[in-house]
Amino acid sequence: MTEAEALELTVMCVDNAITCFSVYVTMTFAYLTASYLMGSSLSTFQALVLSGLYVFSSGGMIVCMYLHIRTWSELRAGVPGGIAAMDNISL
Repeated sequence: MTEAEALELTVMCVDNAITCFSVYVTMTFAYLTASYLMGSSLSTFQALVLSGLYVFSSGGMIVCMYLHIRTWSELRAGVPGGIAAMDNISL
């Protein structure tokens, strides 16, 4: 793999991690809004289902972000001689 290909894959991994984070933030604010506006009118079962869905989906988004950041780190370390454009980027 050339340096240009590795850099392109790295940019794609970072872009995907940012997308996962954006979805996570959107889901968090949707959960908070739903809890605030309808929380008192929900039954206990409905509140538990809503909270369970939030915990399950936010856990998935956190795993998604972690995997993309780990892939970014492995790509950066796996290119012989490194990627010159990424030498000054720290995690």
